[in-house]
Amino acid sequence: MSADKSIEMDRDVRFMRACVAALGYEGGENSIGTYAERAVHRVMKFYVEPREEYHEVKHLGCVADVKNERGITEIQTKAFSRMKDKLEAFLESDKVTVLYPVIAKKYIRILDADTGELGARKLSPKRMRAFDAAYEIYNIREYLGRDNFSLKLVFLEAEEIRQQGIKVKVAGRTRNRMKVNTVPTAIIDELDLSSREDYIAFIPEGLSHRFTASELGKAVGKRFPYGYSIVSILLSVGLLEGPVSEGRRKVYSLTDSAVSLMESYYK
Repeated sequence: MSADKSIEMDRDVRFMRACVAALGYEGGENSIGTYAERAVHRVMKFYVEPREEYHEVKHLGCVADVKNERGITEIQTKAFSRMKDKLEAFLESDKVTVLYPVIAKKYIRILDADTGELGARKLSPKRMRAFDAAYEIYNIREYLGRDNFSLKLVFLEAEEIRQQGIKVKVAGRTRNRMKVNTVPTAIIDELDLSSREDYIAFIPEGLSHRFTASELGKAVGKRFPYGYSIVSILLSVGLLEGPVSEGRRKVYSLTDSAVSLMESYYK
């Protein structure tokens, strides 16, 4: 058996055990998961650390999601800017990993509020990749590449449960369904970002060595804000230089080391 296959099997076993410990089931199509703590966050805690006594540990005036002999893991599904106080406190003395669960493949299921019946799974056209994560990572860009800091993206398959039959207002509009929970069902892949060089993963294959934030956004199929977020991340870790004004365009350039890394990464 190859080393990669062995790692993948170990990952799947850890995930299955985390689902059982966190939610009381093995990830699958009949899972619902209505819990006080959001399912993705809870499963990821058990995935990182199966010993529950190392969860929600008070430390330096804050509460760490996981704190064990390997350091601290903070699991963040959104609003990355909110954890800056924790990072400032923890990074002075501890190794900190921010784990970002990325829903790379999602199925929608409707839960009838009256009958409790759960509908069939329907695949959502929405997908998330590493590039999509940049919009949140941008908010903690000053910590990227810093000593004791690492970032881990865990790409998940999940079910989004929406309850139908309850009228709610969303953005001023009344709707008859609401999202109840997102339940992870499988791990697709992981991306560890523990050094500055690892962020080469945010540079799309075939991109010119000189580009604007808008051009980068288009290269990853996203709007300008995403392109700017990626540019800011690459600047923070020293893989990008600039900008240089060329008329109305602000042009950034890959560093020599970034160019070399890209050639190896996409070989």
